[in-house]
Amino acid sequence: MPASWIFWLELEREESVRFMAEMPFRTKTSPWRVVLGACAKHKKIKIGKQVARLLLELEPRGATNYVLLANNYARVGKWIESEKIRQMMKVRGIEKEVGLSWIENNKRIHIFGVEDRSHPLSAEIDKKLRELIGEIEEMGYVPDVSLASRDIVRDDRREESLYYHSEKLVFAYGVLSTNEGEKLMIMKNMRVCGDCHQAYKYFSLITGREIVLRDNSRFHHFKCGICSCSDYW
Repeated sequence: MPASWIFWLELEREESVRFMAEMPFRTKTSPWRVVLGACAKHKKIKIGKQVARLLLELEPRGATNYVLLANNYARVGKWIESEKIRQMMKVRGIEKEVGLSWIENNKRIHIFGVEDRSHPLSAEIDKKLRELIGEIEEMGYVPDVSLASRDIVRDDRREESLYYHSEKLVFAYGVLSTNEGEKLMIMKNMRVCGDCHQAYKYFSLITGREIVLRDNSRFHHFKCGICSCSDYW
């Protein structure tokens, strides 16, 4: 992301919104989603609500817009408001796409969903994933439970549910099935989860792997604990 974008994202509400509004061309929805994601990251709920309102006007049936707004509320502990957004999606008949991640290996595509146990190497994948999670937790990784399902009551179970997102499962499979140090090319059909994005930075650090993840927003290149998107996507 250009340095100028990072700069204006740090401006006060009125200035950042004015910057987008005064662009000499019609701004598409994707830059606004970057702003909305940044609002969640920095817990700027007031700006997030304004940006979400605009996004919902431009793209009223865009499930990602609702999910990002719900995440904004969740990040500041406003669970009731977050749940209201998700209920709004149900009332309006807007369904969140099922998250899938996949990788090609030996001319075959290996696809994973959340908490997927269907792969023939499921037991080995689970073992490797637990090893990787243990290592990155020692390095400082802390699961972001604000991004876990609110249907799960116990905090420890919510943490564990994050471990089995499709992004993490496919990475564990990639480590198991490729040569040590080989770059991993991973695809995802949705915007990568914020917790998984953080985990991937740690994964690249502890394994020495370069990871290229293509989600529905952009390419992410993880190397030595850093992502090319600078955590804005």
